[in-house]
Amino acid sequence: MKIQILGTGCPTCKKLAEAADAADVILVVVDSTEYVGDEDRIVAKKALKSRKPVILLINKADLAGSLPRDEFKRLGIKDIIPTSAEHAQGITETLDRLTELLPAKTEQDHSAIRVSLIGRPNVGKSNLFNSLAGKQQALVANIAGTTRDINRVKVKYKGEYIELLDT
Repeated sequence: MKIQILGTGCPTCKKLAEAADAADVILVVVDSTEYVGDEDRIVAKKALKSRKPVILLINKADLAGSLPRDEFKRLGIKDIIPTSAEHAQGITETLDRLTELLPAKTEQDHSAIRVSLIGRPNVGKSNLFNSLAGKQQALVANIAGTTRDINRVKVKYKGEYIELLDT
């Protein structure tokens, strides 16, 4: 299954498309302190069209200015988890949900489910990626475009392997 996440000609489209192509599950990440914008809608729509499981992570949910969860339901993604990468909130719930999505496998199958984190710049994807990975793997900065290449890490959670891809 091949999908293109953004069709707007932006410089990160290729990177997002590569991550989505490689994914079994797509995590759409939004900033809980900002209202849903056009980029968020485009990403969510394309992710849903992929027919892959899609989970919406509302990051920075610990901040005082966080919007209500209902504000993000308009993206059409039913599976919603509030997170805080900085304080590791929602990380266990996210990993639990990912392991629920793992297909049944044989004893010899040691492949990982591939999960791509996508979203507009500066919503906290790399920080969330590091929290899910349990280590400082990706460079985190408040400057858009810090993540230039797709970061990958394989983590073992409850005996299952999950490969995370940060865009």
